[in-house]
Amino acid sequence: MRLILASLVVWTHTVNIAVGNNAVDRLWGGPLRPPLAMVLGMFFCLSGFLVAGSLERCRTMVSFLGLRIIRLVPALAVDTAIAALILGPTFTSLPLAEYFAHPEFRAYFLNIVGEIHFLLPGVFEYNLQKTVNGQLWTLPYELKCYAVLTLFGIIGFVRYRWLLLLTVIVAIVLLTGYELYEAKSLVRFTLYGRALVLCFLLGNLGYMFRDKIPLSRPLFGLACVAAYGLMMLPGGDYVALLAIAYVTFYLGLLTPPRMKIVSSGDYSYGIFLYGYPIQQAVFQLVGPGFWKNLLLPYPIIVALAVFSWFMVEKPALRLRTKLFALEVWVQRRALAIPFGHWMVQPPVGPWLRRPPARENL
Repeated sequence: MRLILASLVVWTHTVNIAVGNNAVDRLWGGPLRPPLAMVLGMFFCLSGFLVAGSLERCRTMVSFLGLRIIRLVPALAVDTAIAALILGPTFTSLPLAEYFAHPEFRAYFLNIVGEIHFLLPGVFEYNLQKTVNGQLWTLPYELKCYAVLTLFGIIGFVRYRWLLLLTVIVAIVLLTGYELYEAKSLVRFTLYGRALVLCFLLGNLGYMFRDKIPLSRPLFGLACVAAYGLMMLPGGDYVALLAIAYVTFYLGLLTPPRMKIVSSGDYSYGIFLYGYPIQQAVFQLVGPGFWKNLLLPYPIIVALAVFSWFMVEKPALRLRTKLFALEVWVQRRALAIPFGHWMVQPPVGPWLRRPPARENL
């Protein structure tokens, strides 16, 4: 499911990169907007479901935060370095000495710590889009998702799933009212960042209530129709998140035969990271055209995703042993620090540790 969603993100960016803003306006302003916007929402919802499972398995917030860093930062650092040190010098219109001395070159490395910079000096300046990796706009919101879940874990809020559900519903109602009030001034393309954070929280709730979610094909069909219809209405996006979440849970909890490509590694993060810059590079080489800018870059993107998994992401997971050792060290000393008990208390309550009814997603 993550592979499909990541690949759909590449497909949607092809319009931005290879066709131009007029086509983007027509696409996002027409009947295809709901299914296109659902892609990122489902991505964040799925992430929320899986990360909630990680939170359940962690003994303390130390290991939870450490695992998030291990999973995200190494691959992001390599992607940033490849863009700045290989793609940039290859495609810049500036002399190399000027390129490496430019402040934008140094600033681009701040992407590694979540301070997003989209431009490299002189790179892709004649493309329809100037950004090197436009997809990184979602990264700050992903970090906000982790920050919110960490805060909820520290204060024990995730122990009360009904209270968390009520909080999310109240947020949906308030944001729907805000969007209706500001409807004339809002320009809608994909989902807003705050909607992505809510999708993540709905994914958390999906994991917490997984023993109570009915998996029904009629309900799935109804959710698809509701999501589409609501996203075509002014102010309907936030209410549609509930339907998007159910679509994600239904598809994610199916048990189709596992393909070899899925069993061999998780390439979705690499596709997410490398899709946009590789499409930008191919566009500079081959020019406009939807299909050639979709089909030519995709094998390169997949190859880099495979490289990222086997050479960066999977080796980084070996750091878990050192992380768990650090967690034990912190547990021994945390009580001597003011408020240190928050660092070592179990992040979830016993209700969440019951054997789950479904663990396929």
